Amino acid sequence: MSFQDNLRKYRKLAGLTAKDLAAQIDIRYGTYVSYETAGKEPKLETLCKIAAALHVSIDELLGHRPHCATKEEMSLDEAIRHADEVAREKAECQCGREHEQLAVWLRELRAWRRMRAELLRAQREIKWICEAGGR
Repeated sequence: MSFQDNLRKYRKLAGLTAKDLAAQIDIRYGTYVSYETAGKEPKLETLCKIAAALHVSIDELLGHRPHCATKEEMSLDEAIRHADEVAREKAECQCGREHEQLAVWLRELRAWRRMRAELLRAQREIKWICEAGGR
């Protein structure tokens, strides 16, 4: 997927309108819309703000797959993608209670993914510090 497709996807998954997100990251609405529709690319500082606001990595926004992801990481990402697809398919269904539960689980999966990423970063930093200290 392209940056503009990913941007739109993650914004919608976050439950934000384009106007809301533009205000949250402190840019003009027209500027933001150009990222989603005209293929314009934000500056790095703005890209960081967008990723933080949407709780995704810059790699995810740009459509890059992590080259060193473990099997466990990939399977969680795949589970989240699958749940997103099912949620979109069922969005128009009238049996709302089951789908509300799916939305809750999906939010929990995303929270676990963010926590896992933070833990992995901390592990890498600890390993680097330990290796640097042993020199």
